[in-house]
Amino acid sequence: SNTPINVIRATFKGLVELKSAEEVSALRGVSTQHLAE
Repeated sequence: SNTPINVIRATFKGLVELKSAEEVSALRGVSTQHLAE
């Protein structure tokens, strides 16, 4: 729902789960250059 506390919780969860380009490329087995294409 869109209650203010739920919006804050969802925002923080999203920020905590962010991954760097290097992490994503390692998980996918591709180079960071390939991710940018």
